Amino acid sequence: MMNATLDDWIRHEAIPFSVDSSKTFYASIDRIIASLDDSVELLGFGEALHGGEDILMLRNRFFQCLVETHGYSAIAIESSFP
Repeated sequence: MMNATLDDWIRHEAIPFSVDSSKTFYASIDRIIASLDDSVELLGFGEALHGGEDILMLRNRFFQCLVETHGYSAIAIESSFP
């Protein structure tokens, strides 16, 4: 499906979730993982707010779900903290 604008593409592809609800949060991650091709061997996760506490908590919950529910066994983190 072609989208007329970037906003149209985002509306179509965005997966809403709530960090306040483990059920919707984990369901959203399940949708993301289900959308990946079986040949995906490396999954990248980026964030633009380096150091923001909320995004770090979200990242950690995301990683926890990837390990506990989807079998990921290695995680590498880029950080400015030595």
